[in-house]
Amino acid sequence: MKTKKFAAAIMTGLMAFSVMSIYTSAEEQMVTSYLTGEQVPESIGRKRAVALMIENDSDAVQWQRGISSADVMYEAMVEGGITRMMGIFEDYQDVDQIMPIRSSRPYYVYYAREFDAFYGHFGQVIYSVPVLHLPETYDIAGLPYGEDGQDYILNDGSAAYIRDHEGVTGIYTNYDLLQNVIEKCLWRTGYRDDYEGHYQFAEDGEMVTLENGETANVVLPGFSYNHPRFDYNEEDHLYYRSEFGSPQIDHLNGEQLAYSNIIIQECPSIMFDDHYLWTDPVNNGESGNGWFLLRQPLQAHY
Repeated sequence: MKTKKFAAAIMTGLMAFSVMSIYTSAEEQMVTSYLTGEQVPESIGRKRAVALMIENDSDAVQWQRGISSADVMYEAMVEGGITRMMGIFEDYQDVDQIMPIRSSRPYYVYYAREFDAFYGHFGQVIYSVPVLHLPETYDIAGLPYGEDGQDYILNDGSAAYIRDHEGVTGIYTNYDLLQNVIEKCLWRTGYRDDYEGHYQFAEDGEMVTLENGETANVVLPGFSYNHPRFDYNEEDHLYYRSEFGSPQIDHLNGEQLAYSNIIIQECPSIMFDDHYLWTDPVNNGESGNGWFLLRQPLQAHY
């Protein structure tokens, strides 16, 4: 059975559902995944997901591993016009490495909390610290202490990360490492009682049509640094992702990133200072503009 994975761009950013196979025992109860809307084993679909910050600059793509296993992938701008990705992982028990894990930006924390997910990162800008300290943030910090004279302490999640090689692209994690930290923190591992999911999904087999939809064979989110694009494949009805002029590959399994749905959100942004960007993930509580793209039928809607 294939799951729907998806990508979100928050202009500022982009979110995408991806695709992978799930195997389960016939005896295990199936539930609807909060991330994909597909039927998954209860042991997967009712265990809280984890959101992980993924480096995505031109030096990092060669080290990207395990990222095709993300059920939802966010992409948003950070400083200098570059983008950073945040994968939300539900079924990743067999993924040996997820990398390169990188530092937090505050608006990603809000995206993660919309999914009642744990939030993993290796480093953080000072502007992230207040939201990382909130009790609603289940923070797995790889560098829990302030640097360069910054005086703060975060929840110590350093045991969840291992260095593969030197440099900012060298940090990875996996299911066992993360779960060990989560258990030691005594955090709940199931979703909160009132959680009903972040998305609304069509029923299995239901065909969604858009009265004002348009064909979208190529999707260009518009980020000027990495020039990402999604190309629709009519055979498997998936959007295949490229950036920097080449297919974006998960170097753990050699697969190109592919998504079944894409959401593009427009969010206002300002500069915190001369270097760091702040994006308002909820548009100050107001409505805003966006697009969503469906795999079946092939349509885009504004």
